[in-house]
Amino acid sequence: MNKTKKSLFERFIETHRAHPEIYAEFKKYTLVMKEREFSHYSPNGIMHIVRFHTSKSMRPQELWKCNNDFACCYARMFSFEFPEHADFFRLRVSKSLGDEEWKLKNLIHARDTSGVGS
Repeated sequence: MNKTKKSLFERFIETHRAHPEIYAEFKKYTLVMKEREFSHYSPNGIMHIVRFHTSKSMRPQELWKCNNDFACCYARMFSFEFPEHADFFRLRVSKSLGDEEWKLKNLIHARDTSGVGS
């Protein structure tokens, strides 16, 4: 059996489709940090906040796992959705996302993400 390793984007899309609430929480806590007048913040820091707050209210069978690698994807989605806050996260060029980075922008503007990444 030949298993092809999935790209970061493909793995992210699977997680995002299964748990869109992760981005909702990521966005919520990013906006909280903006309201607290932080000029910059770490996407990984936001992910840790999301994990902490969601794990407090969920039963063990409801918990989801989110790879730290996805923090950059959520940060890029946030920057696309809120261009006025595009400099909030200091993001490097992503070799892992490569040419697929533009597809993250489409997630923000698509009502149905079922066709994204296919």
